Amino acid sequence: MSSSPEKQAAEAQIEARDDDLRDMPTLLDWRRRVATLYGEVRAEPDRRRAWEHWRAVRNQLIGSHPQSPLDAEGRARFECLPYFDYDTAYRATAAIVRKDPIDCEIGTSRWSSYRFTRFATAEFELLGRQLSLDCFWLEGYAGGLFLPFGDPTNGVSTASNP
Repeated sequence: MSSSPEKQAAEAQIEARDDDLRDMPTLLDWRRRVATLYGEVRAEPDRRRAWEHWRAVRNQLIGSHPQSPLDAEGRARFECLPYFDYDTAYRATAAIVRKDPIDCEIGTSRWSSYRFTRFATAEFELLGRQLSLDCFWLEGYAGGLFLPFGDPTNGVSTASNP
């Protein structure tokens, strides 16, 4: 007797999780490289050069690192992610406005969810419009700011399907 689709999916998720847990050294390396990259980008006074460096290193990581979201076959075919051209009109400095904390769980594409706390909004002007985004603090993993947003490409294209 075969198991239900739900049980098979749960078992596959557990296997994927076990595989990830066995490969902690490469995850540690991925996180170190990404953290280093963000430090380099913040330290670069030339914003365009910082953006170009970010693109180049991200492409290198996604195309070659074992913790890439691409599997080995995808990494072998990978050339680069499609990006919009650099445009200073889409740079903004936001004011962080404290808000009453709101706890929430946000599902992942894997097997679980992460707990976040909405703690502020980022308020800014972009192309003559006053806008704001909710700021969430990731309570697990390694902490950090999560700033979700949408644009007209939502549901239409992704990095892997432009």
